[in-house]
Amino acid sequence: MDIKKILSLCLLYCFIGCKVYSFGQTEKEANNLNFATHVLQFDSTVYDFGNLSEKNKAVSHRFMFKNNGKGDLKILKVITACGCTTCNWSKEIIKHGMQGYVEATYSTKNQYGGKFAKAIYVFSNVDPDSIVLTLTGELNGRVKSTQDSFQYHVGNICFTSNTLSFGRIKSGMSDTSKNIPIWNPSESTIVINSFKVEDDEFSIINSLPISIPPHSRIFLPVHFTPHKNRTNGSVRSVARLLTNDSNMPEKRIFFHAEIY
Repeated sequence: MDIKKILSLCLLYCFIGCKVYSFGQTEKEANNLNFATHVLQFDSTVYDFGNLSEKNKAVSHRFMFKNNGKGDLKILKVITACGCTTCNWSKEIIKHGMQGYVEATYSTKNQYGGKFAKAIYVFSNVDPDSIVLTLTGELNGRVKSTQDSFQYHVGNICFTSNTLSFGRIKSGMSDTSKNIPIWNPSESTIVINSFKVEDDEFSIINSLPISIPPHSRIFLPVHFTPHKNRTNGSVRSVARLLTNDSNMPEKRIFFHAEIY
């Protein structure tokens, strides 16, 4: 092989090596850039209205946010956890360095007195892809009675709702607990003889049977222990409480959690 061919091969190898190194650097820089551009920042995620009365009817607050990244930001959707709260938000694309808003309105109509905390879930196309905003305050209104609280009637016992929500749970958490409030409005003692659930990730620690005296209420603790291989997403199940109610012995409660 003559000297010209050897020099040509050396130059070719050097050129290929430089291109590979250059591509590796470009890809790394791009990854870092993408990570850096995913920034959605609110001025504040909690707003306290202070003391309110039903005369206020509706109060609003505008949460301001900024796109601190270099990419385009868009609010995809906003979900409220209560029908008493409504939202409006910036629908346009928010460019780098520009601001947008999420305006939340809390209605005092038909709301009971006491302290409140209303969650608002904001979903976007950037990291973090979901942020929770919260409205807090104290409403000077009518006092909520036991009957007002326990609106879901199943045979001879009452629940506050037909669904027990565990909310959003970070992947890897070992255990989360919530209570099922149960009220016995009748003149007879109600006995819960067994607790059966479709998904073994949900359980109770109370020993059965459990007796609920007349006009009394209890809180039945339920534990949610996700399986180690549990993937992110919604978890739904149904619990069946078997009681001594001769007309409707089985009471059903739905469980829900969101793993992220």
